[in-house]
Amino acid sequence: MKNLSDVLICSFMGRLSDLASAQNSDIKAEKSGKDFVVTLTARKKSARGLNKLTVTYSAADCSIKGMTMYEVTGATTTYSIE
Repeated sequence: MKNLSDVLICSFMGRLSDLASAQNSDIKAEKSGKDFVVTLTARKKSARGLNKLTVTYSAADCSIKGMTMYEVTGATTTYSIE
């Protein structure tokens, strides 16, 4: 997963299956309490970009609640949307 703008736009629009396909990533979705948690994991290691992306949506209205990006460098970026 290399293109940050695609990651952000697709996450906010709920188009994670499109993102997983374009980024050659596996996708897993599960219900966790009152939320849906969707995780994309890169199939191949790369020199830059993201290894994994976790997006949390409200089960009540499917609005985005948060996102955590795990970079190949080991850095983690978390967005919390209220």
